[in-house]
Amino acid sequence: MGKKIAILLCLLATPVFASDYNEAAKECLKAYGYDHTLPVEVRLNSFNFNKASPCMTAHRQADWKERITKDRAFVAQRPWYKGKNWKWEEKAEYTCYHINNLRGQYEICSKPIYLN
Repeated sequence: MGKKIAILLCLLATPVFASDYNEAAKECLKAYGYDHTLPVEVRLNSFNFNKASPCMTAHRQADWKERITKDRAFVAQRPWYKGKNWKWEEKAEYTCYHINNLRGQYEICSKPIYLN
């Protein structure tokens, strides 16, 4: 019983590795002068997080561009994942209709499903 508790405590005490997103956030905050040594209240009240947000936005956009490139390469190798009339650069054509009931008018929109 004692060994199980000791193993459980060791597992709970191991550090969790930060993701790439967390590391990028730390780098962006550090680049804009975020001081980790100050007390939490002072840090949160004195630092302007709007200064660091473009850095994080650039990091997210780079991740999305990389993911889109990988997805396009995947579909290029496996064309059966594309449906008829599939257009990468165009948004899906939504079909919308209106419903009237006692609570008012609602607009319901749906995008097409492409099947081969």
